[in-house]
Amino acid sequence: MATQITPAMPMKLHHVYGHYLSEQQAKCLLENKHSYLEGDRSPLLIVPSACPEADTVKAMQLASRNSALPGSKVSNSALDDVIVYTREELICLSSEMIVVEGSEVRLPSKPEC
Repeated sequence: MATQITPAMPMKLHHVYGHYLSEQQAKCLLENKHSYLEGDRSPLLIVPSACPEADTVKAMQLASRNSALPGSKVSNSALDDVIVYTREELICLSSEMIVVEGSEVRLPSKPEC
């Protein structure tokens, strides 16, 4: 089932929003939460541009390799390169907490259940 991201309702805006991702990255993160939660790591370092790669070292390598490709453009985007959540925060993260702002979405810094 595909993850739907819709604008958050005002009652959900009690979260502090500090992570900026593309809509595609946010969907990937939500659809692959289980992969990031495997093992016992905490906090979880997530590289959105390498999603669905959950292994931090592999994800960092993928992200750096993709940014060094000939002809690749450096983005002036404010999208986060790395986000950090505790296991509990990632478990609580849901699509209802995401705020859509044009082509970018905001995720809460510390999601609460």
